[in-house]
Amino acid sequence: MKKILSLAVLLSGISFATLAQEAPKTTKSEVKKEVRGDRKESGKKHKADQTPEEFAKSRTERLDKKVKLSDKQRKEVEAIFLAEAKESKPASKEEGMKRKEASMAKLNSVLTTEQQTILKEAKGKDRTEKSKHKSGDKGHSKKADNKATK
Repeated sequence: MKKILSLAVLLSGISFATLAQEAPKTTKSEVKKEVRGDRKESGKKHKADQTPEEFAKSRTERLDKKVKLSDKQRKEVEAIFLAEAKESKPASKEEGMKRKEASMAKLNSVLTTEQQTILKEAKGKDRTEKSKHKSGDKGHSKKADNKATK
């Protein structure tokens, strides 16, 4: 009787242990959903989940942190971003680039020359960081890596 009871307890313990293990996320969509869920818990919304007003406000706040906008500039910039957010998606990449250039021209007309240079420097810095991140470069140069392997 003791053997049967201990065997039943052992088998049930093994079955609970196997059920408790979570299967790894295999598809990209499941991983993205998990990341977006974390974002929602932190209070941040994904661009697709925001209204045009929220999107314009968040972009204006980010720009304000970089170039320190005045109250008048903040209202004008938010209006530019709101109009941009309300536009439908561009049909082609070229159309999207034209819209972006037009939007930047409007934005530059609102900003002072000092703010424009700060913005250009910040964009250049952001682009280099993004390209390093995308290429997997962790601060190592290819020449240094080649010398290390030889």
